[in-house]
Amino acid sequence: MKKLVYSIGVIGFLVSCGGPAEEPTNTETKDTVKEETVVVEEPAPENSFLMESGVVGVFKIGQPIGKLPLELSTRKSTVSRIVDGAPQDHVQHIVFNSLEDLAEITMEKNDNLHEDDLVVIDMRVLSNYYETKDGIKVGSTVTELTGKYTDTKFRYNGSTGEIIGESTAQPGVQFVIDPAGCTKKVSGSNDISLTAKNFSEEAKIKYINVF
Repeated sequence: MKKLVYSIGVIGFLVSCGGPAEEPTNTETKDTVKEETVVVEEPAPENSFLMESGVVGVFKIGQPIGKLPLELSTRKSTVSRIVDGAPQDHVQHIVFNSLEDLAEITMEKNDNLHEDDLVVIDMRVLSNYYETKDGIKVGSTVTELTGKYTDTKFRYNGSTGEIIGESTAQPGVQFVIDPAGCTKKVSGSNDISLTAKNFSEEAKIKYINVF
């Protein structure tokens, strides 16, 4: 045991006193900055199915068409409108998916603007693809409509020949009722007031105007 202790002591002495001095090691490190190019991609439009005053999905009154969701496409058409007693042609975009036409988007008339800069002036929803926050859509019955919007007032619009329902809960939205479901025969150029009692149980919304 004593020999072992002695030997360790000598070795310790040699290491501390007689061993060669080691070269100091430079452990200093330098911070490096790696430059990276950050690419900011334009976010794809979130596809919304909401329909309300001035809004049908990603389309809005007073704004250009903009970028479409991947599942939607448009084809162009022309619609004629009577303005100050004279016909006026407007560009119209028909929005569709792989199954059906969804909406007609009518653009303003402005010959001084590029077509991409024209803004939406009104829309017509053709499909149940879009719906209000309360679930009212094309194909909903008059009973469902009045159940959600109890103040809905109906009338025959003589200037357009449409039977429409309107509610203060959805300003700027006209629910156009299929005339086949109206039990009161209406026609002519004058407006005619109607009530929910003038419709059969099968009466449904044919399409929806948004402006």
